Amino acid sequence: MNLRSFRITASSAALALHGLQKGADQTTAQDWLRGVPAEDAAAVTAHLRRAVQEGAMACYRYRVGAGPDGPRWIAARGRVVMAGGERRLLCALVDITEEVRVQDELRRERERLSLALNAGSLAVWDFDPATGAAAIDTRYAAKLGLGPEVGSLTLAQIGERIHPEDLARVAAEHAAMVASGTGYHIEYRIVTGSGEIRWHVSQGITVRDDSQPGWRMVGIIQDITDRRQREEDLADLAAAREVLVREADHRIKNSLQLVSSLLSFQLRGVTDPAAADALRGAIGRVGAIAASHLALQGSEDLRRVDMAVTLEDLCAHFALLHPAIAIVCRAPPPLILDADRAIPLGLAVSEVLTNALRHAFPEGKGGTVVVEAATELGHLILRISDDGVGMPAPAREPGLGSRIISSFASRLEAEIHTESTPGQGTRVTLRLPLQAKAAG
Repeated sequence: MNLRSFRITASSAALALHGLQKGADQTTAQDWLRGVPAEDAAAVTAHLRRAVQEGAMACYRYRVGAGPDGPRWIAARGRVVMAGGERRLLCALVDITEEVRVQDELRRERERLSLALNAGSLAVWDFDPATGAAAIDTRYAAKLGLGPEVGSLTLAQIGERIHPEDLARVAAEHAAMVASGTGYHIEYRIVTGSGEIRWHVSQGITVRDDSQPGWRMVGIIQDITDRRQREEDLADLAAAREVLVREADHRIKNSLQLVSSLLSFQLRGVTDPAAADALRGAIGRVGAIAASHLALQGSEDLRRVDMAVTLEDLCAHFALLHPAIAIVCRAPPPLILDADRAIPLGLAVSEVLTNALRHAFPEGKGGTVVVEAATELGHLILRISDDGVGMPAPAREPGLGSRIISSFASRLEAEIHTESTPGQGTRVTLRLPLQAKAAG
């Protein structure tokens, strides 16, 4: 720009930046600023006036035009020089539109990242294994109870904040991460500057830069104290519930045993054979439920039962009721079954045993009853056999016990098969899936 005539001489490239015709090699300041927004034009004028008045270098940037992709951004540097005996303002222009676009996108990404970090109560760290230090943001510093001026921490400084009981574990995880160059995820406690204990989770990934040797690890930490507290509260509630359930189960089992004892006491005074058989059946059923509750008390989660324990208790219970008959149990543990299925199965076994002891050995005859259990291809196989008189052919009309067995077998989705040879004995086989079929 000629500072006497205020005419502007520009190259074709400079004219193109302003959207002016290439032939217009000389133009006025008014023409030159025609496509520049008013606020930018005022700023440009102020910078140039200062350069002219003070002889300083003018550095500024401004927008020009308003195309479909937005305005073009131009960076300018200029100062006053003497040329041909006249003072001129010489400026160099550079199109920085793409640079500004990238900067704006980076700014928006930083804003979105900051929003996400704040919403998730997250903090960022950047570990360089070459220096052994981690750059941290202000959120990280705040989580450790440090001031915002702390922007980097060594491993030793971080270790000072980790709970002593967790330090060795965290150090081992970190060493493994450094040795392998892979990511990691770990939960640990920290002790803040005020002495408060908080739970943090830290996770990171390995970052490699092709332009630089080596690698870095970047990641986040999150305060999970509230989540851990909820988990501990739930665990305490579950433990308390388990204690209550076990206590209730214990009381139920004791009550059932008391009922069984009362029935047994009543049985001693009964002379009617039919009434005695009915009482023994009732005692057996009560004993089967008590045995299931006893097994449930010994389970780890109160949802599954080791059926081997239930069968052992049932056999011992019936052996006391029928001392003249040997009752053998072959049920190697574990035979795990859902509690909802274990109790009806115990009752079904009780009915089969009752039938065997009632009908296989008439007139006080001795003998042996064998209870066997094993798993096979996702099924539980139960066999109850005796060496008694066998079942006459054709079979008699099914009684209450047989109807109960069929009902429980249907409920358990079990197959029931009976084999009997007169004079040689009877064998009843129950085959049921270890897992109940899904409803629907």
